[in-house]
Amino acid sequence: MSAGASGVLHEWASTGRRAGPAFARAHPRSRASPFRRLAPRRGAAVVVGTGLFSSGASWNPATDLALETNYDLYMRPGDVEYNTTIEREVYDHVVGKAANKLVTQREYGLDEDHRAPLVGFIADLANERHTSSGDPTASGTDVLLALVPHLVADGFQIAVHVSPGDERLEALVRALAATHPGRAAGAVVARRDSCESPKSNDVADDDAARRRVLAGADLLAVLGRGPDVADARAVACRYGAVPVSRGKSGWGLSRSVPWIRNAIKGKRKKDGFVYDADADVDGARAAFAEAAASFGDENEWATIVAGVMEETRR
Repeated sequence: MSAGASGVLHEWASTGRRAGPAFARAHPRSRASPFRRLAPRRGAAVVVGTGLFSSGASWNPATDLALETNYDLYMRPGDVEYNTTIEREVYDHVVGKAANKLVTQREYGLDEDHRAPLVGFIADLANERHTSSGDPTASGTDVLLALVPHLVADGFQIAVHVSPGDERLEALVRALAATHPGRAAGAVVARRDSCESPKSNDVADDDAARRRVLAGADLLAVLGRGPDVADARAVACRYGAVPVSRGKSGWGLSRSVPWIRNAIKGKRKKDGFVYDADADVDGARAAFAEAAASFGDENEWATIVAGVMEETRR
């Protein structure tokens, strides 16, 4: 384990969230090492499309070298395994998510508050002008920016990562840190395969930065209507960032809560929190409020995260 990872874990140990005995009973120790049992799967990548999440990265938190602390679903709480392939220790997802959350908070200049649910948002602003209708909500960035004041008031933190493509939205994203110090911040990150000319204050390493947001976020806001939505949900689940996304018109928020509760009871539906596609800001805020209520129960939240991570392994 790197010195940086050791320091982060040491700091987290005295204050971080832990899964309690109910979660441990629901996830008994496997007879064989999870690294031996899941070796064929561990190197596999999430299958994603041709958009924002289509780089050659493994998109696997157990082997992702961009992360400060690697973690995996199939680990009993408190267990640590050494992965000889990447020459790193790998932790259970509760420890790993908490350690990476601290890294994300520092990277974005947010308060180091493990009690605040951290919302990640990743979008390509080039989608705003590449849609046939010129839909300004293609990436969901407009919806997210309208949500930020409400989410901050509701106790959330927000880390926004966007690729360039719309100067108006870029300026609003960069202004988040000044408007909501310690609670929200944004970075405009030039994609390596983008034709855009990066501005001097853009972050350089877009691919690794996206994966660090996924690892550090408790929730991923998937608010767009563009081509990356399905990919965003898939990688969010793989990294244990529970997606909050729009459903189909007329579904209503009432669908989202039973889905999460069914996941806790062991049923197969593990979609994250879904709100009515026609509701936009109000519906999304209500879905985030439901997520916050679940986040307040550590055992319940650990089970929800395990559920969405497990769904991508099938």
